[in-house]
Amino acid sequence: MAGIDNIIKQIEADSDSQCEAILSQAEASAGRIVSQARDEARLAEDANRKALEKTRSRLERSARSSADLVRRQAVLNAKYDIVGSVLTKAYASILDMDKDDYLEFILKLIDVSVLGQNGICRLSRRDLDRFTEQDKADILSRAKAGGSELVIDSTPAVIDGGFVLVYGGIEINCSLKSLFHDRRSELTDAVNRIVFG
Repeated sequence: MAGIDNIIKQIEADSDSQCEAILSQAEASAGRIVSQARDEARLAEDANRKALEKTRSRLERSARSSADLVRRQAVLNAKYDIVGSVLTKAYASILDMDKDDYLEFILKLIDVSVLGQNGICRLSRRDLDRFTEQDKADILSRAKAGGSELVIDSTPAVIDGGFVLVYGGIEINCSLKSLFHDRRSELTDAVNRIVFG
């Protein structure tokens, strides 16, 4: 039986030796796996950090761009409001001119508006009431100097100020509202240059 005991001892020794070799390989393999996992984790962490930095940078640029757009729009809206206010005040100041200055404005408007034909001049109710017969004669005289024989209609035009010239079926609207509307772009540019340089 000593031979069997020797064989068993030899098998146990070989088994222990193989177990130690397997265990040693397993530990080495586990060490490599852990080391590789640490390296991959570091790479993933670096990649995530870079991705987060790119995202943060993109979001920051987007936020700055949005804020700049909002700021520019606010400035533009403020300028638009200021220009609108100036034009509204200019419109009102023409209507509120004293009669002689306003008549001079109307006469200059007649100079550039008459067509050299016979027609009718229709004034606002306010102007019909405040212009004297001499003022109306001055308007007709100025029109005649421009080649137009006009008569002033006793029926008022439904306008705030200025006048409407009627030549047969053609009406030329020289009301203040129409003048301001037609020249809005020019007036806006002029106010922008004056107010904002």
